Amino acid sequence: MFRIVFARGLMISALLFGGVLTSRCHAETVLSCWSEFAGVCGTGSAADGELSGEHLSPEDLGVFSAGPDVSEVYVHRVVGLVEDIGNVTDYFIGNPDDAAMNGTADIFTFEIPEGTQLDGIYLTDFVSSTNRMFMSLDEGPTYGCSALELNDGLADLSQTLGYTLAGTAELPDSSIAGDRGTNLLEALREGSLSTIPLGAGQYSMYLQETGNSSRYDLSFSVSSVTAIPEPSSAAAMLMLVTGWTFRRRKRG
Repeated sequence: MFRIVFARGLMISALLFGGVLTSRCHAETVLSCWSEFAGVCGTGSAADGELSGEHLSPEDLGVFSAGPDVSEVYVHRVVGLVEDIGNVTDYFIGNPDDAAMNGTADIFTFEIPEGTQLDGIYLTDFVSSTNRMFMSLDEGPTYGCSALELNDGLADLSQTLGYTLAGTAELPDSSIAGDRGTNLLEALREGSLSTIPLGAGQYSMYLQETGNSSRYDLSFSVSSVTAIPEPSSAAAMLMLVTGWTFRRRKRG
């Protein structure tokens, strides 16, 4: 079961980049946590189960909300394991669906509610045979293409919000930068994602290993949006304050 977790304090995230241990420290409040492993979301916590591999019915992780304090960093954690899909001919051996392919992808959906925004996605922990995994973000309650389409070169990824290879080590290809606590929303600009942070709406994420297996720990950072008064409202407020100041001076 998806657990709502309130864990406020100092978080130290250590990532291994080509033998160099790098730490990122900041105060944050964890509002929710989903994990495919026991003991991750709290002492004695149970595993939440395997995330869906179906693009038309991704795992619904619910609302990624923000807390009341605008000065706080509010995060929602997702922890899982992805494996290499393998040869696409495996798809036709058994049941003709994504799960019948050799390997697993993690596909889930979440909602950013009105009055909030998704500021960033951070890879806070990563254990992998290749130091990288494929990740993609799309808009809506489903992901735009299946694992078969992705691995058979049939998917048009430019129609998604963004996609990238993320990991914890620098790779020869300059377009695949090692993650050092940076905002992965920036890396997802390969698709149609043009502005960040992301506003309210429903989003879906696709994760897949490029080698044998990868265990990931993602943090989704959400904050409240400060309302900006419309010009007419701002003018009315200015007139009210000016009038109050004038009357006060006159009385004085």
